[in-house]
Amino acid sequence: MLYVALMRLREGKLQDAMARRLQWEEPEGMQVIAEYWLQTEDPMVVNVFETDSQEAMIANTVAWTDIFEGRVFPAIKAEDGINLIKQMTG
Repeated sequence: MLYVALMRLREGKLQDAMARRLQWEEPEGMQVIAEYWLQTEDPMVVNVFETDSQEAMIANTVAWTDIFEGRVFPAIKAEDGINLIKQMTG
């Protein structure tokens, strides 16, 4: 399943975020599709990933909670959404 995580930087945590990211590897069972670090604090990081493992998604989220406040949303690709709309509307 596809997910989008929006991560807001906690105050004073920029150095911690950069240091951890240099060494970070996503949990087994999770594949990062795209990752963007923005020039804003909310969200500062947009992470698009695929996983069928709830454990991997939770491990990834929990590992960053001291640095970021995160929100994770299920998502679908635009082309899949368009096809779904076509099916629903005939």
